[in-house]
Amino acid sequence: MASPFRNVRFHATESDQEELLALGSRPRGFRGGAARLGAIGETFDNDEAAARFYLTRVFARNKSSTVRSMAALDQPQTVPDMRVVRTQESPLTATRLVTFEQTQTSIPIFGSIARIEMDKNRRLVAVDAEVADIPDVAPVASISPVDALERIAVFTGVDAAALAAVTPPELTYYHDDNRDTWHLAYFYRNVPAAPAEFTSEATEGRGHGLGRSPRELRPRLHYLVDAHNGDMLRYYSAAPTLTVPVKIKGTDEEGQEQT
Repeated sequence: MASPFRNVRFHATESDQEELLALGSRPRGFRGGAARLGAIGETFDNDEAAARFYLTRVFARNKSSTVRSMAALDQPQTVPDMRVVRTQESPLTATRLVTFEQTQTSIPIFGSIARIEMDKNRRLVAVDAEVADIPDVAPVASISPVDALERIAVFTGVDAAALAAVTPPELTYYHDDNRDTWHLAYFYRNVPAAPAEFTSEATEGRGHGLGRSPRELRPRLHYLVDAHNGDMLRYYSAAPTLTVPVKIKGTDEEGQEQT
């Protein structure tokens, strides 16, 4: 089954000076002085503005019409439906990394991401993004967060009152890979309740000696519940877990399938 996400990649080392200029970034080593910057590249007041500008330009030059439609060239420092997740420095490479997640109708898309790397002068270094086109899914929930939390309580076999302190959920668009369908979902984080299946798996091959592991005693899971019909779409541990290694397949950065 093809992934609903489209990968968008760009790296300055793989591009020539002409392409960098078309993206609005000054090539490294260019000498021109402040008076000429407007003719060959943009200047920015902050990292987010620069990152949005470059992301818009990279999207606009992509071969996919879906990706191109996300660009807004008439608003050069705005990429529609992207919200900042974090901005961080990378001491190892002396670059800055601005990370976004894609949204639609202001609702985030689960699994989407866009990373824009720039040097200290805010010249573009690289772009790596996973974006999706959401079909017609009603953006307004049909059930309340309370109803969705009660579904989790029933699913895990705990008293709903035990989940009263759970942080309110966020709406998100979630893709069910098994059914190849998109859903509007409530995303609950760090819920202190686990279904019997999860608890059973946690007891197999214990790595904490003869005693019970923290995962059994104090489970913390993330849940995605359909915001229209209350179906349980996905749940997984809030903390990283390790299981028996299995052989898997995936697509590398060059688009080649690897095992």
